[in-house]
Amino acid sequence: MTERAYFGLTAEDLPFGVEPPAGMPVSAAIEPRYDGIPARLDDMSPGPVMGAFLASLDVSKLSGHDQIVVLRAHQKMASYYQAATYQDMAAVNTTMATFDGYPQPEVEAAEMAAAEVRFASPFQGGQTRSPATS
Repeated sequence: MTERAYFGLTAEDLPFGVEPPAGMPVSAAIEPRYDGIPARLDDMSPGPVMGAFLASLDVSKLSGHDQIVVLRAHQKMASYYQAATYQDMAAVNTTMATFDGYPQPEVEAAEMAAAEVRFASPFQGGQTRSPATS
């Protein structure tokens, strides 16, 4: 039996009534496909490729050493996303400096940016906001 790559498509993506070809995954919610890790996972740069790989792992099937390597990779991804969050916050501040196309005073722009970031944050005053109260 030969395997074919379907580039992320599943039978769920096909139009109603179309029979999926043999070997096409039925659903995107399939079991993880990898039982091992690449030799250089520790050296891999964080990003979408690493994130997709980590999401496809079943950590309980790995050796103890590999579980620690995966833990470090998850921590690296968490740092990567935290840095992206800070970049987004800085971008909001830059945007507020020229709000409505007009230069704003530096203090006022920073206060507007802080208000926007606070509103976008899932935590306000130590409590999580529900979508109904936003």
